Amino acid sequence: MAQRERPLKDYAIPSEEEPHSSIAPPTIEARNFELKP
Repeated sequence: MAQRERPLKDYAIPSEEEPHSSIAPPTIEARNFELKP
């Protein structure tokens, strides 16, 4: 399936087709960590 060419501004404006955020938080692989106060 080929994607159609889009102008750069289309990637910055959210659309109904792609409501997800392009900024994703990093995954944490460690299961034993402490939060310092």
